[in-house]
Amino acid sequence: MLCALLAGGLTLGSTALHAQEAQTVTVEQTPTDVEGLTDGFYVINATSAQNSMAGLLYYEPAANQGKFYRMDADKQAFAEGEEVALNYVWKYEFDEDTQTFTLRNARYGTYMIADPNKNQNMTGSETANLQLASDGSATHVTMTNYKHRSGENNDGEPEATYWYINRPANEDPTLSWWMGIDNSLTVQFYKVDGLKDVTYKYMYEGAEKASETVSCVIGLPLPTPTYNFPEYVSAEAPEGNATEDVTEYKINCTLAENFPFTASESYDNAQWYALGLHSNPYYLHDNESADNIALGNEQTSLDASDLTPFSKSLWCFVGNPFDGFKIYNKNAGSTKILSSSTTMSGADNGGSTFPIMTEESSLPEGNNTTWDITPSSHIANGFYIAQHGISSNKMNLRNNKLAYWSGGADQGSTFRVYDLQGLYEAVFEPIIAATYSGYVGALKTEVISENQEKINALAGGTGTPEQYVALYKVVNGENSRTVLTDGYYRIKCAPVRGDRNLSLDAANYRLSCATPSEADASQIWKIAATDGGLYTLTAQGVAPVKVAGGNTPVSYTEAGGATATTFYVNKGNVNDSRGTEGLMWFFDTTTGDINNDQKTALNFNGGNVILMPNNYGASVWYIQKAETIGLTIGGALCGTFCYDFAVALPEGLTAFRAVSDDADAIYLESIKGNVVPANTPVLVQAKEAKTYELTILSDDAPLGEKNAFEGTLLPKAIDAGVNAYILGKKETDEAPRFYLVSEDDRMMPANKAYYEATGTQTQGFRLSFDGTTTGIDSAVTTEGGETEVYYDLSGRRVLYPAKGIYVKANGQKVYLK
Repeated sequence: MLCALLAGGLTLGSTALHAQEAQTVTVEQTPTDVEGLTDGFYVINATSAQNSMAGLLYYEPAANQGKFYRMDADKQAFAEGEEVALNYVWKYEFDEDTQTFTLRNARYGTYMIADPNKNQNMTGSETANLQLASDGSATHVTMTNYKHRSGENNDGEPEATYWYINRPANEDPTLSWWMGIDNSLTVQFYKVDGLKDVTYKYMYEGAEKASETVSCVIGLPLPTPTYNFPEYVSAEAPEGNATEDVTEYKINCTLAENFPFTASESYDNAQWYALGLHSNPYYLHDNESADNIALGNEQTSLDASDLTPFSKSLWCFVGNPFDGFKIYNKNAGSTKILSSSTTMSGADNGGSTFPIMTEESSLPEGNNTTWDITPSSHIANGFYIAQHGISSNKMNLRNNKLAYWSGGADQGSTFRVYDLQGLYEAVFEPIIAATYSGYVGALKTEVISENQEKINALAGGTGTPEQYVALYKVVNGENSRTVLTDGYYRIKCAPVRGDRNLSLDAANYRLSCATPSEADASQIWKIAATDGGLYTLTAQGVAPVKVAGGNTPVSYTEAGGATATTFYVNKGNVNDSRGTEGLMWFFDTTTGDINNDQKTALNFNGGNVILMPNNYGASVWYIQKAETIGLTIGGALCGTFCYDFAVALPEGLTAFRAVSDDADAIYLESIKGNVVPANTPVLVQAKEAKTYELTILSDDAPLGEKNAFEGTLLPKAIDAGVNAYILGKKETDEAPRFYLVSEDDRMMPANKAYYEATGTQTQGFRLSFDGTTTGIDSAVTTEGGETEVYYDLSGRRVLYPAKGIYVKANGQKVYLK
């Protein structure tokens, strides 16, 4: 099974409309006789019977608590030529059939709202059908949509009467519906000229999807649309001024670039996606005959072992943001859509209502067919999916099932889509990437080259489900990946713990994790198979010791010792490591079971290497083939090393063994083939100062010739009675020498060579490389600047001859003073 995915950022769509200044109109000074009202625009002045307060009715879109419909007591009369903003203007439209009228706000296009109950806020969703009523002295406005009961009729039943527009007796300007005519508002209508209605038709992909009627002032800029566009939809308001003759405008709408998926034309011509819910995520799949879509641990990864299981997790969206989207599953076929009842049931309103794949031709009554997509504020790249037109009915993860939570939205309501290219990038690309070359579990290079066509198609966004499944089989094939064989490796700890390598803490005699270093031999581990499917793990000649679980640091002992432990090496869980599947391994001292909860596996926690259950994220390790180790040579052009693995030296380095010494020189001979066996201390001479890459070899055959150097793998204290010498170069030296270790500091660093002299103690030794001695004064040159070649009387070449008798290359004896 493939690992769960993570994705990048997503921003909300916006409606690209032109802002404009508020427009005003001139109001007539004389109220219109209500008997002569005709369709048109009016300012409505109202007076409260409760406190004689008067003012204009208006609409306030930014009102608190939804109290949009108001009376402005500061606007009660009109001076000559006074202008009023359009939110104070109402369009009166009379219906001959019902003998009722409606009031639509000229600025915001909102109709006066009816409500089945007495409600101060007028928060219903139904347009109020209105009539005018008179008490003999004043005119009132009453709603005919609903009635209330008050008093009794001749049959003894409560008398039904209409609600009237009113406002509270206090300072609250909000309009409300009132039971009786006595305390309701009296109204006067003042005619407004110079306004007209225009219709905005909203076009999406060439088809009209919505429209609205807006009021505008002739000769002034066309007003900004007030239509509530679907999320992610952008539109441009028409430019120019309103005219007498044009009454209709087509406005093109486009889908924002950050819309989360590409809509498909049909099931047969689809863009397929994996659809994940929650942060894990849990991947939706065809429920087939089940009564719900299960979303448990088995759904946190995708099974692409064959086309059928993979098709169960592929989805497409057919539709548009205006009409909603039908959601199809590739395995379920073209006749089924994702659907459920629109009536929510269960905990938190919807916990027991399950969307499933249902035959579209026989949907139960009350089921939805399409879905709305809105941005999530909880997960980047995420979006909510709600039943079309019912924004509260959002699908949600409930008790490991796909259900609803109509009371809110959170991570459990957040979906993300992953196309084949995204799946490739999240699942395959990390494994194919060259950065994993040499990792156990990584694809072999020849496997990558043989499947390059599939890789290119999926990486380039042109891949098919069939290619994805084929590549899945290759990636998970038995012979496709690098396997663990005996050899030398760097063991890298879980990503959750940062970039660290398993190492040795010699100062505290235990294992540790250190910052990766290409030159640190204590980070190179020999892994070798042994009996019972177990492996030995050694570095620098030592091996881990099994300790009690918990926070006890893992110590080490001599390799092969009685207390050294062995390990099962097996594939590790993703867990909180969020690593790359197939490249993660655990080292367990007791079992190879991936779900072992015993404290027996190597774990890096809080700076210590301890034993913890192997299904912890910090118990995950990467195993990388150790192919080279770096060796830095300074200006002295000499150095020493001793490793517990064999190395081949690159060009520019020559390794020497110590043969013998006399009173003032150590005689060295170069090692044949420039291959240094394991556990062989040597001195190297370099052509230039730099860091050299030494190739690590599995061949650790011992050096067959005499070597008088001693070496260290871990730091080592030299006994006081030993005449030990280490390589050094003082400021006054012309060439490096081996100097006597001081009495105060006899700790030899790790991975170094030193020399033990058995003769009379001296302060330092010169070096003789293959008969060429260094370490004395300056070289002698001819008058032309060429270096003369001298030999001592024993036939050994001397680079820096001192006072004495020497033989030149031409056989001439000379005496140098």
